[in-house]
Amino acid sequence: MQIQIAVRHDTADGRIKRFVESELTRIEQKYHPLSAEVVIDHEGASAQIKTVEINVKIPGERLHVKESSEDINKSLDLAIKIIEKQLQKHKDLHIRQHVDKPMVAED
Repeated sequence: MQIQIAVRHDTADGRIKRFVESELTRIEQKYHPLSAEVVIDHEGASAQIKTVEINVKIPGERLHVKESSEDINKSLDLAIKIIEKQLQKHKDLHIRQHVDKPMVAED
């Protein structure tokens, strides 16, 4: 999976980038997305609000989540949990649709 991490209006230390990469690698092993883009931004007066956006591309669809808080770690955790829930929901729906298809008997 291709992973892109962009940091706007600031620099992210190596610890944050390693955390994002490790979480997305874990997600990749479970859900097999095609690519992921992560944008870390600092907004507001004196960069008090930390925003994390994650875009994950899967076959036929793109999932998006945006979370903000005063702590970058909290924003990252929330965004990763939500994108993982979206991926699980998509996987469950895909499996259910595949299982629910009627079997056609060939003569």
